[in-house]
Amino acid sequence: MMDTHEDKHYDEFKYVNRAVIVTPIKGINTKSDLKVSVDHRRLGEGHKVTHLKFLIEPGPNTSNELLKKLKNIKKIAEQTRQALDDVEINEPLYDRLSGYGFKEKKILAILKTYKNKIEYVNEILDSVDNKIQTGTVRNVGGYIMKALEEDYRPV
Repeated sequence: MMDTHEDKHYDEFKYVNRAVIVTPIKGINTKSDLKVSVDHRRLGEGHKVTHLKFLIEPGPNTSNELLKKLKNIKKIAEQTRQALDDVEINEPLYDRLSGYGFKEKKILAILKTYKNKIEYVNEILDSVDNKIQTGTVRNVGGYIMKALEEDYRPV
């Protein structure tokens, strides 16, 4: 986020828009293989800009390799968007799983699979923590997945 409180030049959005958004976009569009545009969302009284949405597309001279990369990024973004739509995020559990080295896609899969069993997942993770402290776990991620599937909670 840009701090504009001390720079009076950016008191109004039109100045920020011209200096920080429009001019750089023109540079990107003329000097790269990309075509960037921005959509301004205006809400409330005075129709102040509240959101910016940047659209990045291949330009007319985009190489096939870059097109493949852009399509892959778009596919990943869509998968993530769909996964997020289907999953209620439990932030403490998300952060805990992230701390074990799980990537976002795997965390979302775990949260989706065990969405009604958050306490169960935390119990498994507590058990895994004890195993890690004793040095008996080498592959933490693999062990957690197996523990969740086969219920390794202590009896």
